Amino acid sequence: MVFTFLACQGIWDLYYPSLEAVLYILISTAVFTFTSFLTYAKLRKNSSDFKKFDSSSLLSKNRFVLLIALNILSIVCVMPFLLQTAPLLINGEWALVRTYYLNANTMGIIFNTHKSLMLQWIIFPTFYITTIISAVLVAKRKPSFLLIVISTVGILMIVFTTAGRSPLLKCLTFYLLAFLINSKNIKNILRKIKQSNLAIKILLICGVIALLFISSQRSLSEDTSPIQNAFYYFTAPIVYFSYIVENPEQFALGKDYLFGKATLGFISTPIEIIYSILFKHDYAGADTIITGYVSQYINFSPSIKGNAVSTSLYPFIKDFGKLGVVIGPLIYAFLVNYVYAKFDKNIFWNCLSIYMLYTVFFSEWQYELLFPQAFSMIFFLYILVGIKPIPFKKTKKVEFLR
Repeated sequence: MVFTFLACQGIWDLYYPSLEAVLYILISTAVFTFTSFLTYAKLRKNSSDFKKFDSSSLLSKNRFVLLIALNILSIVCVMPFLLQTAPLLINGEWALVRTYYLNANTMGIIFNTHKSLMLQWIIFPTFYITTIISAVLVAKRKPSFLLIVISTVGILMIVFTTAGRSPLLKCLTFYLLAFLINSKNIKNILRKIKQSNLAIKILLICGVIALLFISSQRSLSEDTSPIQNAFYYFTAPIVYFSYIVENPEQFALGKDYLFGKATLGFISTPIEIIYSILFKHDYAGADTIITGYVSQYINFSPSIKGNAVSTSLYPFIKDFGKLGVVIGPLIYAFLVNYVYAKFDKNIFWNCLSIYMLYTVFFSEWQYELLFPQAFSMIFFLYILVGIKPIPFKKTKKVEFLR
């Protein structure tokens, strides 16, 4: 709502969103909020049988070793790409590297379709879930230095391979959400951050600095300042969604409904992938359909343009038509709060809650649950910390996590 309000001010020549688009945003936000309150209250009322996991608990040794091994294997897989992108980044060609990555299927330089999908569906999720698990341990004041280091390396490899800013923003969001849901109030959050290891504070500060640096390297225009870039970054999705609403034919609205395949993309897309492999059909999942339409560049202002920031509302409307602004947020709110209501059941639900709340934060840009990566994140978390969660030992320290 804050970014919608700012988008309506026309600052720095930003185009005004239409009244219809703003009304859709108001309605969807109200539905999401109301459904969240009802769902969370109902589920928490029935959660008295949960055996809350010990706040001093840590990963079992076997799972810790498996997690580290998967990260090392992922780092090895990413290294060949990094060796090709590093020289370009050193020469300041951040935008070029980003172009190569986003257009892997057409350009085939450094990345091709299969390599890009391997990174998106398997390698990057490994780095992200490691960061989430590390963030939970830090929030519980039981950090693993090795896990922090290796997750940081993984996030940086994503950044340097794709020239993207979002991995750093995701990392910071994961940590902030971990402190948020594992704290009783704001004072408790600030106290936990203050009591964190010095290395954590340094990493968070370096993450913010790196985010600003990459933004300067990938400026939307030579004439835009870092503050303007940040402003456009957060308000442009509102303008893009407004353009979709005003030009329904360009985005196939009102026809070829997906009937929930986009809203439940983390379920439907893996099925579509398996189907296309077994029957040798071209993949035509909801993510491909949606991204195909939002790849269109539009002007956010007379001099600034961009694409692929349709907000979560476009997939909802593509699923159910105009009723999608009600049906989509209703389903989404139920999914998020079903998970969040169980955040204190065990470490799996705690980590999954962080991921689901992150998708809510990013829903202003795009609907994260649309993509196969969402399935990978949930699946990997379940395999690593969800299958028969092992009760943490009631000891202050565990040798292998020192």
